[in-house]
Amino acid sequence: MHTQGNVSSRSREAEQEFLVGARHMREGDWDVALNHFSLAARIAGHRDPMANTYLSYEGLALIHLNERRGLLLCRRAAAREMARGDVFRNLARAELRLGNRKRACEVIKRGLAVDARHAGLRELRRRMGVRRAPAIAFLSRDNFLNRCIGRLTYRPRRARAGR
Repeated sequence: MHTQGNVSSRSREAEQEFLVGARHMREGDWDVALNHFSLAARIAGHRDPMANTYLSYEGLALIHLNERRGLLLCRRAAAREMARGDVFRNLARAELRLGNRKRACEVIKRGLAVDARHAGLRELRRRMGVRRAPAIAFLSRDNFLNRCIGRLTYRPRRARAGR
């Protein structure tokens, strides 16, 4: 059985590993970051309040190393998370990296419901942009007419900015 001091020291040790991993991540050294994120997750265990955060960063590092299984880790962390927007931001980034824009939008929405003020989620949403409404609202977005009208009326932002 863990004593309070033992649990607390494990949490501090996991946090230190995480911080080292975060530094390597910012430097683009995903291999080393992955090792530290994995170790942080193992040290923390599933009862640590930061466990989902560590797991989501481990998953994101795997995605950046072209390991699709990282997406499963990110999804598992987000499914368990109730408070931290970083977990949802990491899942959204993973979904985007794998070309799943629709899922990334859904994740950002879920993350903002958990943490409406999360700057990273808000910035990611802003960078992704917002899709225009379908030209003919009662038809699906994928309908042939909506797609044709959409292509005819689309103007890239650069063209609009010059007007």
